[in-house]
This record gives sequence, structure tokens and C-alpha cells, in this order.
Amino acid sequence: MNVGEKICLYKERLKHRNYQDFGRAADVSGDWINELSKKSEIKITDMNNVIKLCEYLKITIDQLVKDDETLEEEIIENIDLNSEDIGILINNMIILLQKEGVKMNNVAMNDKSREVCKDALNVVKTLVKQHL
Repeated sequence: MNVGEKICLYKERLKHRNYQDFGRAADVSGDWINELSKKSEIKITDMNNVIKLCEYLKITIDQLVKDDETLEEEIIENIDLNSEDIGILINNMIILLQKEGVKMNNVAMNDKSREVCKDALNVVKTLVKQHL
């Protein structure tokens, strides 16, 4: 997962409506974050903004810039969700299951296992909607 993909995932998980909101929260330019979301690496001239962004996200610079597939799981675990956000949590789990290499209990899931889990989550999502 490169830096641009991580930025997109953080924006989604933190429920920022757009990059301008994300930028205001992190005290950096929303346009800069938008541009960063399209990059696979960070230039040295961006470091002041990178530091501010990492402080806001409570992560290290290494966690942001290193190409690391395991970070996606950490992003989901590190962001607090309120109990009333069950629909968002289910949607995030479904999105995660769409990617190859997803692990459950540190074991990679095959395509069939991911599909079964997605189907089960969609059933749960429907039941939650019916009872809210």
C-alpha cells in the first residue's frame, strides 16, 4: 500500500467529507493532501506537511511512507468507532474483504473465503438496517 492509497484510506476511515476538511483537521492544505493521495511517494519538500499530517494521524513517518500492505489492518484497528457506527464498521469490513491477501487470524484468506465473509456481512448489514 503506497502513500496515496494510505491517505485515501485515512480520509475514508476518519469520515472526512473531502480533502479540504481533512487538511483543516491536520492543519495542512487540503489541496496538498488531495495531491498526496495521487502519489506513490513523498518528495523531501513536503516534509513539514508530512510531519503535521503524521502528528494528526498519530502515526510515524515510516508508517506513512513505507509501502506496507499490513498497515491497512492497523488503520482499521487504530481508528476508534462509536458503537452507533456499526453500519460503517460493516462497510469497512466489506471493503477490506475485496482485496487479495486479507488475513484472518494471521492466515491469508482465499477468494472463496472472502466471498463467504462478504456475503455474511451483507446479511448482517441488512438485518442491522431492518432493526435500527
